Amino acid sequence: MILFSLACLGQYRWDFNGDLTEASGKCPFYCKDQLSFAVVDGRHCAKLEQMHMLTTNYAPANRLDPGFSFACAVRVDKHTQQGWSTIVSKGKVSQPGGFFLRLDNADEGVKFSWFVNFDGRPEPRVSVREVPFKLGEWYELEGGWDGENIWLTVNGITQRVRRTGFKVNNLEPLTIGSFDGYIDYLRLGDKVKADNQLAGKKLEALEEGPLQTSFGKVGVTGAYSETETLHIRPGSRLSGVVRFDQITKGEHAIAFKDREYLLRYDRGENHGAFNFFVFLNDKWEPRARCQMDVETGKDYCIFAGWDGLKSHIQVNGKTESINREGFTEKTPGNFMVGSFPGTVRDLCIENHEAPLPVINDLVVSDMFPKAKTPFTLSGKLCNYGIAMEDCVVVVDPPKDITVKPLVHNVGTLPANGELALSWEVSAEEAASGTMRGYVKSGKQTIGSFSKRLYFSPQVELDRSAKAWQPVVKETKAYYIDAIGGSNANNGLTPATAWRDFTNINGKTLGAGERLLLKRGSVFNQELKVTAQGAPDNYAEIGAYGEGARPTIRRNRDINDRCILISTPSYLVIRDLIVCNAGKGLNVEFTREGKGLLIENVLAHHIEGLYRFNAHGIPEWRDQRGAPGGSNGGIAISGHMPVDAVIRDCETYQCSVGWRANGKNIFLDRIFCHDNYSHNTSPHPVLSGSYNSYLVNCIFDASGWNASAGTMGIMLGPNYGLVIRNCHFLNQPDSGSHDEGGIDFEAGGEANLIHKCTFRNNAGAAIEVLGLRSPQTKNVDIRQCRFDRNNTATKLGPSEIFIWGGSSDKNIVCSTGIIRENGYVLLPGIDFFANKAKPGMTDWTLEDNRQFETFEELDKAMPYNNPPIPNPGPEIWTNNPENVILNGQVTDDGRPANGKLAVQWEQLEGQVLFANPSQPATTATFPAVGDYRLMLKADDGELWRSARTAVHVLPPGTQVAKAWDFSKNLDKEGWTDAELGTVKEIFPGAQPHTGTFANPVNLVCGDFYVMAIKDSKSAHILSPDKLDAQANTFAIKFQNHTNARKMKLSYTTIDEPDFKDAKTSTFDVIPNDLNDTLYHIPLQAKSPIKQMRLDFSGDGKPITGTCRIDYIWLGNR
Repeated sequence: MILFSLACLGQYRWDFNGDLTEASGKCPFYCKDQLSFAVVDGRHCAKLEQMHMLTTNYAPANRLDPGFSFACAVRVDKHTQQGWSTIVSKGKVSQPGGFFLRLDNADEGVKFSWFVNFDGRPEPRVSVREVPFKLGEWYELEGGWDGENIWLTVNGITQRVRRTGFKVNNLEPLTIGSFDGYIDYLRLGDKVKADNQLAGKKLEALEEGPLQTSFGKVGVTGAYSETETLHIRPGSRLSGVVRFDQITKGEHAIAFKDREYLLRYDRGENHGAFNFFVFLNDKWEPRARCQMDVETGKDYCIFAGWDGLKSHIQVNGKTESINREGFTEKTPGNFMVGSFPGTVRDLCIENHEAPLPVINDLVVSDMFPKAKTPFTLSGKLCNYGIAMEDCVVVVDPPKDITVKPLVHNVGTLPANGELALSWEVSAEEAASGTMRGYVKSGKQTIGSFSKRLYFSPQVELDRSAKAWQPVVKETKAYYIDAIGGSNANNGLTPATAWRDFTNINGKTLGAGERLLLKRGSVFNQELKVTAQGAPDNYAEIGAYGEGARPTIRRNRDINDRCILISTPSYLVIRDLIVCNAGKGLNVEFTREGKGLLIENVLAHHIEGLYRFNAHGIPEWRDQRGAPGGSNGGIAISGHMPVDAVIRDCETYQCSVGWRANGKNIFLDRIFCHDNYSHNTSPHPVLSGSYNSYLVNCIFDASGWNASAGTMGIMLGPNYGLVIRNCHFLNQPDSGSHDEGGIDFEAGGEANLIHKCTFRNNAGAAIEVLGLRSPQTKNVDIRQCRFDRNNTATKLGPSEIFIWGGSSDKNIVCSTGIIRENGYVLLPGIDFFANKAKPGMTDWTLEDNRQFETFEELDKAMPYNNPPIPNPGPEIWTNNPENVILNGQVTDDGRPANGKLAVQWEQLEGQVLFANPSQPATTATFPAVGDYRLMLKADDGELWRSARTAVHVLPPGTQVAKAWDFSKNLDKEGWTDAELGTVKEIFPGAQPHTGTFANPVNLVCGDFYVMAIKDSKSAHILSPDKLDAQANTFAIKFQNHTNARKMKLSYTTIDEPDFKDAKTSTFDVIPNDLNDTLYHIPLQAKSPIKQMRLDFSGDGKPITGTCRIDYIWLGNR
């Protein structure tokens, strides 16, 4: 039996009194994660964390029409990782018809702001600055749009900003979150109502048998007679409440109009799903599908709609959509209600007649536009709605770019009509910006579009050290000495240096002002400053004195950061080391800043931040990192940095080696390598750049393991990007997705890959993906070398892979040319694989040549191969003087005008090299201790480094066996067991944002790292048959667990069975922030055969992480 009653709209209110239901029975909110409820300050409320996002169906009450209003009460308890907290939103920030209410970040004043978007621009916002914000306090918020103004009220104080706009079909759900805190209630006004096309119409009962339709035979029980308003058109919206009396397998049509639209529930063997189909181009697929296993007797609020570009289905707040663009045709026939084992009520169809203009296929005639050379931008105006009268297309060009004509007079464009458009675009200088366009009918704006335009300079940018050095004319200097300084000093001379950053943090360095850290200093404190230098006189953060570069070494905590520089202009940062933190050197822009140079900075062991809780480290659980900035060893991020340079820098053992975005970005001679941070090491990132360069860089195992995949580098939307003479090498196979060289993840145009080398990567050398966003266009892969990539038979399998897993032409749309390349293939690997359907992408291959061996390829394309330094194995000695360093360097003698330079450098501890410019030399050390050294080889164009260590032991100490764990993934025969960790799954706010954490037990970054959880018997076992005569077991490690005692057991040649093993229990420092060296005496009369170290020496369960630097057996 099917019952109907027309929806009666009133005010929507969610009270969150123990559940997510709406007070009058309308659609609830949905949260895919477990949500908790509480009574806080006398309020019944829902507790939200940053991972939580609540969604509810589209409804007229959350449509951005004149009269829209909302009210809510929220309490924010902590700031989110990105700095701002989104309270309520609809659609994406840049999506017309959307809106969002948020708490702005610190740089914007930590205030509540309300944004609406009619044309892709959410500004200007309305903000209430008069109400001071405090964490942990409740705020009553109200806001809305009356057609002329947007308004926001915070605790009774109201502000208004004039915003006029036009109606936009935005069928996205209403969302709460994400933020950390509580919401007491959410209320939506009732002035925006549905115009139900079924109102006043009678459902005619049907007694006939199954009806033959274009999608098969289907039972029907009623029909509404055909009217013009029931035909599918852009903006069509169907909603109702469904309840099942029984659940049977099969396809259950709920409502449909044949050859136009269909709402159906399908139940399979194990699961079910609601589906919404729109019939376009003589096809029902693809559908919008919302998986849901229904229960009998439960209400399911359903919304389904088509906006001309996407099909949407939303069930009890759970939302799904799929790209579905095209022209529809009216088909004779009634609107049918299907026969299924249940009831439907409150059935509603909204179907306003309106034009829907869309600008499609915008194409730039010049693959790489340059200043002073005009190009043609062409496109197609399509009208998916009713006829447009008195139509014009108006464009608003960005600054410094000329577009002609500014107005296209279209006149009348019929329904399903198309019209070709073109513009001439020019610029006198390098420029970039967004051209915004508007389609108007009479005085009313009925559509909008945008296009990123860009012009590269006529002469390529060069910010290499040979070509450009910023001027620093000292006006004032501040000195900081971690060894001999004092914060009671004035900090103005080396003799009166400060001891740490306390006196400088929060300050702004002016033109010519220098902040200098003494070499050899190690700081455990975050440096937080900014700078406002001048174009002819930069400010500087650097080093003074002799010895190792000054190091900011934190506590290996995911919430630690080394440096945060906020929105600087004209600043040099050089000669530093940052390590052992969740974030390294962060330069964050909240507004435009010009002029930044980062050079000779080493970032290592910057780990843990990727997707939330992906790291697998127990003590980092539910931690989000330091607020502000971005994750990475070296990171330039935020609002459009301009003229930023990173050069001669190095990153290793980082989750993200480096990341950058901005205009005129120059990245030169960066060595990014060996980033084996388990679970959280995807790739470096260059995204959102314009007219930028990546040259002479080496990516050698720059990513290792991450749930969403790893690559040598990920490229986001970059416009006018040149990647030249870079090497993408040895991306390892960890079982992750991708594992290749360059990932064109999404968006951008005019990307040149020139004279690069791709060798021995587990995945494809180059991938062009897209997935959910438009693919990159105008890619030129030219004169590159491809040497036996895709060793793990990943995507393609091929050297170059074009993804084609979507039928949406706005997603799968890449274009490019692949020419004059050389390649050596592995068996079963193709050079090029394009998985897109014919006609969706446009790729041309010209003059590419295959070789049998790399030697042949190298001879034909004799590009510079980087020198390879080898500092030799770690050294154990009891004589600190004239220790022999048997370093070696191999090089191919290129480039022809280059000169190979070799340099030893101390990273930890004081060292005196006899000849630091020779690979084979001697070194003298001042005392017993551990000294980490680096050997660098530089051919003038490319450089690499490698590390070793010298362990100076007390006089008379002899080492019989040693394990230094200096080779990634090599446990040197040791094994671990019973750590208590298991793989954990962490769903995301969206299906594609989830992640997982694998158990952490590997050698990486010079340490044997093991995560332990609630284990009484976690242990490691040495190789067998050691045959080592020793009276001492030594281990240097960080015990970041709650263990206070550990136990060493060992067998000997005479007593080889562990049941007879000798044991020694020893005290350790619990939750140690440092690496501590322990010596355990051995009572062995015969040589040691095997050892076992139990991390719990008293049988109590322990949790945390152990990081072993080295172990040795010997005598002292």
